[in-house]
Amino acid sequence: MRHLSQTEKEKLPEGKRPIGITILSVFYFLSVLTIIGVFNAAYRYPLFGISVMGIGAKFILLINIVLSLYIAIGFLKLKRTAWMVSIIYCIFGIMNLAISYFKILFNLPKDSNSELMSPLVFVTTMIFMMLVTWYIYSRKKVFKN
Repeated sequence: MRHLSQTEKEKLPEGKRPIGITILSVFYFLSVLTIIGVFNAAYRYPLFGISVMGIGAKFILLINIVLSLYIAIGFLKLKRTAWMVSIIYCIFGIMNLAISYFKILFNLPKDSNSELMSPLVFVTTMIFMMLVTWYIYSRKKVFKN
């Protein structure tokens, strides 16, 4: 498989959806279904190091459903606003994960690890989220108004 040079990449037709954007759209649709599936079972949501519980957690999940659905449909239609919302959503997710992880890490008693995400899972998730954000950002040209 041949890699495209920078000039060849710039010649890609605007408005032609890359396979990666289609795959991300499918993942956003699947995340909507997953969130709907756990909606009644979810009793708390980590938000910048604070566990939001009850109706607040349900409200945050509802916002996640709406945003993920908007991004998924917008990616299929290559809408510029969906691109912007996805970048903001990804950055928010990265910041939320990092702050929540470090707050939990530094506030737990030394003998407690029940709430602590493994460092490997944390690092892997952060790297994955950053790569997805970079990929979406790098495909800005294909999104139209």
